[in-house]
Amino acid sequence: LACPRAVLSAGGALHAACVAAVSAGGAVRQEAVARLPVPALGVRAGDVCLDLCASPGTKTMQLLEDGAAAVFANDAHVGRAEAMGAALARHGRDGIADASRVVLTVGPGETFPAPAAPFRAGARIGFDRVLADVPCSGDGTCRKDPGVLPRWTPGVGNALHAVQADIAYRGMQLLAPGGTMVYSTCSLNPVEDEAVVAEVLRRAREETGRDDAVAVLPWPTDLFPGLVRREGAAAWRVADHAERDDDDDDGEDEVGLRWFDTCEDAVAARMEHAVPSLWPPRNDTDEASVANSLRRCSRFL
Repeated sequence: LACPRAVLSAGGALHAACVAAVSAGGAVRQEAVARLPVPALGVRAGDVCLDLCASPGTKTMQLLEDGAAAVFANDAHVGRAEAMGAALARHGRDGIADASRVVLTVGPGETFPAPAAPFRAGARIGFDRVLADVPCSGDGTCRKDPGVLPRWTPGVGNALHAVQADIAYRGMQLLAPGGTMVYSTCSLNPVEDEAVVAEVLRRAREETGRDDAVAVLPWPTDLFPGLVRREGAAAWRVADHAERDDDDDDGEDEVGLRWFDTCEDAVAARMEHAVPSLWPPRNDTDEASVANSLRRCSRFL
């Protein structure tokens, strides 16, 4: 059911019916774009999947519906994990409420433990599919929440970048050889998106000594072929916010942006959370292959 948010929020019979259906476990409310990461993951029947940042559980439900043999659904906060477990338990769709297929865990995604043994006889150790739908600034939700943009500041994405990269890299480490991970956010800020992907590629190269240890896969051509999307960014600027004195008499300061070309410049200016991985890879260095890989990422609005 495709229905505008304004209609669902306006009350009336439709709103009441949706609330009742969700409460009874017969329906889930979810943004259309939020449904894309799981189909892109290409879950096969029998796959063992890890949802690293699973709350509120809607993507875990999708993984189960797509035929995963088991899903490890993790969240860093006990309360959210408990709410997710309750949501999964009350859902009436086939297979979702089957507790034998779901393992709920609580802990930081960036330190999720590796399995001690293969999940199947003859298989390699690791998960077949990993979903890293990480905590983010949420600035990409501006269409449904117009209040996002007036509150926006680059400092939020800068602060989240390091933990996003740690979660994404840990997810990649937990894959079985030949496995697939999808990294996704609700942000349009390259610092939270392509910069994280670039850092994962760098760490994989440093750990393995190989450029081809991890590859960024293009969007599947047969998956929603009419969907409007853009290729990933290979270049971007990094900013911090700064208050500027306002000459008006209202006593308020205007918030502006400070742009930095390099991490060294940002550190010298005492920019918070400045780390080299915030900046894009340079094409004129040995990171040219990383920059080219970023164009295989997909952007949606």
